[in-house]
This record gives sequence, C-alpha cells and structure tokens, in this order.
Amino acid sequence: MPGPFHLAFPVRDLAATRAFYGELLGCAMGRSAPRWQDFDFFGHQLSAHLAEAPAAGAGAGAVDGEAVPVPHFGAVLDMDSWSALAARLRDRGVAFLVAPRLRFAGEPGEQGTFFLSDPSGNALEFKGFRSMDSVFATGTAAEAEGASDRQKRLRLRCWRRGTREMDLILGPYADGPAAELDPDALDEFERLIEAEDQDLYRWVSAQAAPPPDLAPAVGRIRTHLGIG
Repeated sequence: MPGPFHLAFPVRDLAATRAFYGELLGCAMGRSAPRWQDFDFFGHQLSAHLAEAPAAGAGAGAVDGEAVPVPHFGAVLDMDSWSALAARLRDRGVAFLVAPRLRFAGEPGEQGTFFLSDPSGNALEFKGFRSMDSVFATGTAAEAEGASDRQKRLRLRCWRRGTREMDLILGPYADGPAAELDPDALDEFERLIEAEDQDLYRWVSAQAAPPPDLAPAVGRIRTHLGIG
C-alpha cells in the first residue's frame, strides 16, 4: 500500500497558516518550531515553512476547457467528503479560485473539483470521486462503462443547476443512489428535477410539501441526506 507523501512549502504567516489548514480545513497539527508547522493533510504530511519572500504567483493551465492555477497541490477525496467540504467552505464565505464543479462529466475519471488559495497565495485543489478506481482512469466518453446514457444526462443536469446549493444536493445523489434506481423510480427522479431550484430546495428541506407524485423521489433524497 503506498505511503503518505510529504510536501514542504513556503508561507508568509504561520498563525494565518495554522488557522487556514488547522481550523478551516480541519487538518490535525503535528510537530512545530518557531519557523515551521506540520499538518496531517488528509493522511499526508505537509510542512509549512516561514519564508521571507512571498509565495510565487501562479500561472495558468487548462483542464477540461477551464483555466486552473499552476502550480498547485491538494487532496483526492470520496465524493461525499468532497461535497461536505465544499459546502462547509461555502458556508464560511471562502472565495474560490475555481468554484465547485463536475469535470469530465460522463467520462472515465469524472470528478468534482474546486480550487482555493491559502493565506500565502498557495493554490490548492480538492477532487472528489465516486470510486477511487477512477483516479487514474483513461479513455473517452465513448469508452466509458457503467451508467446508462440516460443516467449520464441526469447527472449532468443535477451538477449544473441554477444554484450551487442544489448542485451540492442533487449532484452527489445523482452520482450515488440515483444510479441504482429502478426504471419507475428513475422516471420519478427525472420528473422531480424538472422543478425550479427554489421549489426543490423547499421540498427537500421540509419547508413545503412536494406534490404527491413527486413525494417518493423527494423522500429518497431526504433519506440520502439523513433528513428525518
């Protein structure tokens, strides 16, 4: 089994760095000294070193048609953990360099992604996968196996809603439980996502009752979210 990687990187302010990685991202802090701090970064070891010169400005690359900061580092998470982290950062008012989105939709290696920067300007990317077997997947959409064309279209629609809140509710559900629905339940789900986002949110959060024909589909989503 591969061991954890180690990365040492420059920072401007150790106190701000501890607050960002330790408090905001939830990384346990390890050993430290006046000029450096170790973190347990999702099972890997990061060492933040105080540097007199500011971190170098990032350039830009392109992935799936979108500009991304280069260089960058980050973590690969399962989709539920990725969605939970994205929602927590959004609730804290974090300004994303690249907002949470689905990349390579319907293809091998499909993944959630978002970018943000730490207080010293270091760019981080967080990726989310339904299956860790897909992390190093290759190929094209035509070679993709698994979900039906219909399910792929539904997943795209769920991840590209009009509001980010519904992206983060419907996207992970479409990636997981919806892939196992029988044809009748899939029909119900497809009818449900025709609704406006504001109505969907009120139904899922129990602020309003859904129409009777959509209630089973809403109930499945609420069960997935752990809402009683």
